[in-house]
Amino acid sequence: MEYTKLQQLQTTLQHQQLDVAYLSDPMTIKYLTGFGSDPIERVLALVVFADHDPFLFAPALEVEAIKGTGWPYSVYGYLDHEQPFAMIATQIKHRIAQPSNFGAELNYLTVTRLRALQDQFPHAHFDVDLTPTIERMRLIKTPDEIAKLHEAGKWADFAFEVGFNAIQLGRSEQEIDAEIEYALMKKRHHGNELSSLNSSRGSRR
Repeated sequence: MEYTKLQQLQTTLQHQQLDVAYLSDPMTIKYLTGFGSDPIERVLALVVFADHDPFLFAPALEVEAIKGTGWPYSVYGYLDHEQPFAMIATQIKHRIAQPSNFGAELNYLTVTRLRALQDQFPHAHFDVDLTPTIERMRLIKTPDEIAKLHEAGKWADFAFEVGFNAIQLGRSEQEIDAEIEYALMKKRHHGNELSSLNSSRGSRR
């Protein structure tokens, strides 16, 4: 995975004179890191700095899964009996002794967790909402994102073709779904490229 968007976010922090970005929306974390999880009530956070490498903080059971995505930066885990925000603060202070300006996704961060962060950094400001910044980043696609969208579109075209060809009087929706799933798994198993499929379609039109 490319981490171009993380670099863009670091540039934004520099321009806005922010020391730290605390991101806790799981969708944003997946978008920026490639790691997807639903932490429910537990703490999952991506901490980004203007001038230092980012780190991920997650429940201890998630640490190996994060490493398995190829995440190249630090990851820290915590157990249920530990104090997650004190641990996050320790890692931040290892990089910046006295951060003064934080940005966060204020439309997602709960008041309780915002106060927990403020307790760790009582002299810092948490006024900047990074939600609009993240939304703008999602709108402007990188070449890598565009390539992935094209690839996803090819797989969708293939699935629709299989589904349309499978429709027959008396066949159930579950049977057609099963045929589509089997065709997709078979194509993935054989590692077939869809470019030849698209070429053959073009010659038939």
